[in-house]
Amino acid sequence: MAKKFIIVAAVLIIAGIAVYEGVSMFGKNKISGKLMDAVLVPGTSGSPLLLVLTDGSLEYISKSRRPGKTVTGRKGLFCKTYLYLYDPVSRKILKTVKTKYDSIPPDSVLVPIRDKIWEVSVDVSYDRPHLRVLDKASGEVIMTWSQFSSKYPELSAGVTSAIAINQWPPYLEIRTKQGKTFYYSLEAEKLFSDKKSFLASLDRLRKEIVLFKLADPSGGKRRRLFKILGFPSKLCHTSMPESYFSKPELIKRFYGATAEPIAQNQVFLDGWIAYQDSDVAVIVHQDQLGDDSPRRITCISSDGKTMWTIPQDQLLPGLMRRSKDAFSTTEIMKDRLRVKRAGNVLLFVLARKGMMAVNMDQGKVLWMLRP
Repeated sequence: MAKKFIIVAAVLIIAGIAVYEGVSMFGKNKISGKLMDAVLVPGTSGSPLLLVLTDGSLEYISKSRRPGKTVTGRKGLFCKTYLYLYDPVSRKILKTVKTKYDSIPPDSVLVPIRDKIWEVSVDVSYDRPHLRVLDKASGEVIMTWSQFSSKYPELSAGVTSAIAINQWPPYLEIRTKQGKTFYYSLEAEKLFSDKKSFLASLDRLRKEIVLFKLADPSGGKRRRLFKILGFPSKLCHTSMPESYFSKPELIKRFYGATAEPIAQNQVFLDGWIAYQDSDVAVIVHQDQLGDDSPRRITCISSDGKTMWTIPQDQLLPGLMRRSKDAFSTTEIMKDRLRVKRAGNVLLFVLARKGMMAVNMDQGKVLWMLRP
């Protein structure tokens, strides 16, 4: 009886895998797999298309017993990613590229820089480098990790990880087997031997930048928006104590920058800046503090005017703060929500949950895609 049960179970598992694979490979105009990231690319008709990256692996939790403990980990079958060229208006897949892996592929982001898109890991647990460079127009792979690393003798001894830091200006933190850490600027396409020299190089990209920060000088979650003006080398990829915003002279002394409050009538409860450039700050915040509270997205212009606010009922449902969803906390959501701008369109990608496009001038949701 036990043998028969095992055989039946094995047949059902194989059948389930076959169905899973069939849907992944042959599901017409259906994006398969777990959403990792997406980016807008130019379309021939004038409307932008999407490059969508998904993890198509069949993932499961593995438990193994060792003397005195049980080890739990993630494993996968048929490990692969899909890269789709997708028309979000007609909802048609125009092209699919499948890449196989020996194990579960790392969580990765798509970083658009001029005519290229960098696909790089943000998974700190992944114990090897992962990088591909794609052509922005076609999505074709134009450079692999081996081709990239071969250009730099400093990396010839071997690399343990290459992690993307996807904030302006984006860079790669590359750790070698010799215990060294290098910093690669995606905008300058240059490798630096230490972070100090990388930060110093930012002033050659832009002499001065506008940066937005949310802060509650009292240490609470009633955050207000501040506009900061200063040198990139002093402001980018640095932390700034929220208490400094009650005494702007401290920001001047330690960062050589000026800071002024804007949108002074607004308080952003437990908010964070999901996207910013010199024109706007896009803020995700809650209606009220605590679990099971709707979120909203507000866009503030550089002169402090509220351009628009989108309430929860028009947003991706996965954005809501829920007591039963540990991944909905602000700390985790900051990493899962990836926002990019292409002209007048903001693309919001919520990993594993869906994506939507918003007209930046009006705050109108143009389309939404979710499982």
